[in-house]
Amino acid sequence: MLVTYEEDDQVVTITGWRKWLIVAAVVVVLALILTAVAAIVLGIALTLGLVLLIATPLVCAVALIAWTVRPMWRRPDLSAPDA
Repeated sequence: MLVTYEEDDQVVTITGWRKWLIVAAVVVVLALILTAVAAIVLGIALTLGLVLLIATPLVCAVALIAWTVRPMWRRPDLSAPDA
């Protein structure tokens, strides 16, 4: 890996321990960024999964309760066969 930059129309190459220090700093920063992105993605996935695991049975339970307590005149007569 070659670390270079341009200064006063001249290309300057960084070598030795300074190069390794810059490379190590870049690697650490990139690792931190990737870790943060992975944590955010995992957090979103877990949140959506738990919401679906809790919301789906809750919606079904509320629908069953609403179907049970709705007014009698709106309930279909399930005992009479269709003619």
